[in-house]
Amino acid sequence: MNKDIPYDFCVDFIYYKINLDGKTVSVTLEYQDLVSLTSCYKMEHLVIPPSVQWKGANYLVSNIENDAFAYCYSLKSIIIPNSVTRIGRDAFHFCTKLSTISIPNSVTYIGSYAFYGCFNLTSIDFPNSLKKIGPYAFSDCTSLTSITIPDSVTSIENNVFASCSRLTSISIANSVTDIGENVFKGCSSLKSINIPESEKIIARGVFYGCNSLENVNISNSVKEIRDYAFYKCSGLKKVKCNAINPPTLEEDVFLDVPLKDVKLFVPSEAVEEYKAAEGWKEFEAIIPMP
Repeated sequence: MNKDIPYDFCVDFIYYKINLDGKTVSVTLEYQDLVSLTSCYKMEHLVIPPSVQWKGANYLVSNIENDAFAYCYSLKSIIIPNSVTRIGRDAFHFCTKLSTISIPNSVTYIGSYAFYGCFNLTSIDFPNSLKKIGPYAFSDCTSLTSITIPDSVTSIENNVFASCSRLTSISIANSVTDIGENVFKGCSSLKSINIPESEKIIARGVFYGCNSLENVNISNSVKEIRDYAFYKCSGLKKVKCNAINPPTLEEDVFLDVPLKDVKLFVPSEAVEEYKAAEGWKEFEAIIPMP
């Protein structure tokens, strides 16, 4: 392969790089050929095959490389084969017309900024094979309305769904042990959230600016809530904290939240502890759970 270009061969306007094992290929990008770039810009429907032939050899398609289809502004739909295990950084960055995508039950990792700025993406079905979602992977997907994180996922990194302003429904499996900072920052249509039983720390700024958020259910596994976690959640009405020992609150967890209007429900045996705990005692209505 010429070191100045990132691909080994092209079939049907899709560029491939042969991997080190000599048996598989990764879908990659092509910089120099302006004709192919124009084709990318005009491409509306992308079907990546599970395998591809070149010079008499058959190669399994195993990965989508970084930037492979970034800025393909006309792309509306994508079908990814069940041979692909990894979607790289910025792979579909700013595919602004993309509305549907099929991710197979083989993908284990979605890279940072992979679908950043896909403004028309309305839904995404995450496969049960998925383990990790990289930073900003779906940030600014402003048409996304609901997400369900399957129980195969253990880590959601920083800002993954930040500024998904139409997101109203979130379901997070109890397998997730690491929800990063600012993951749902600016999700201004979100109404309620259940923190999974596996989570011990609610990260910094995770619901920053979710001004439609009304109900929060905090699991009994949570030990610490970091600063600005619920900053500017001005619509908050009800917080249910299931932990018997009040989680430690860092500074400004509930900054710009009218706590006098928020009902805090806690285990009946822990009411006095919450009334004395730093940060929690600012709630005027601390109510034992029925």
